[in-house]
Amino acid sequence: ANFSILSKLIVTTPAGAESWGVNTTQTIKFKKQGAIQSVNLFYSPTGLEIDYGATALNGVTPIDVSGVPDVNGEYSYAWTIPVTTTLTVGNAGKIKAKIVSPSTQSSVSGISAGFQVKASVTLVSPNSGVTDMVIGLPKTIEWTPFGNILKFRIEYKYDVSSWIEITPIGGVAGTVSGANKTWSWTGLNPPSNNVLFKVSDYDNANVSAPSIGANTLK
Repeated sequence: ANFSILSKLIVTTPAGAESWGVNTTQTIKFKKQGAIQSVNLFYSPTGLEIDYGATALNGVTPIDVSGVPDVNGEYSYAWTIPVTTTLTVGNAGKIKAKIVSPSTQSSVSGISAGFQVKASVTLVSPNSGVTDMVIGLPKTIEWTPFGNILKFRIEYKYDVSSWIEITPIGGVAGTVSGANKTWSWTGLNPPSNNVLFKVSDYDNANVSAPSIGANTLK
């Protein structure tokens, strides 16, 4: 009787438990066994087969894997994760690599270990070198969210202190300002030349953005 010998695809990255934010670029890596010419990559936020999107992450052009892999025997694809990407619950997300060519092996695929796709946030101000904060006077804190974040936690620290939450219990939604969100904070004692801020997703502490440098409260 006739029989076929199929090739094999192995997704090596994500390897399991990675936490990738929307609006970031992450490298997907995979290996092949057999004469595979090209592949497509797909994402499922739940890891279920039914939730792999119909459109490949790499668009309409399959990834050419006919050439020599890297020194680890891997091929790579840089995935810039759109802000509209469906977020995962924990590490439920998976990547699937599927053969395009040769078409006789198009049923062959390889699936990654589970990983997280999360929202992300960028702190706009006060980020570094701000000197106009005065104790007892309001200061606007501004940040850019990416993805579906409902409430935010804002914290500050000074000198060698621990982070101190300054938003109410339950967090704040923030006031919309173009693509950004804002919230007004009244500066508290003590004065310091080393004040840092951090904005995070109230429901996911893995999504946060701290100041890149010191600010002054006087």
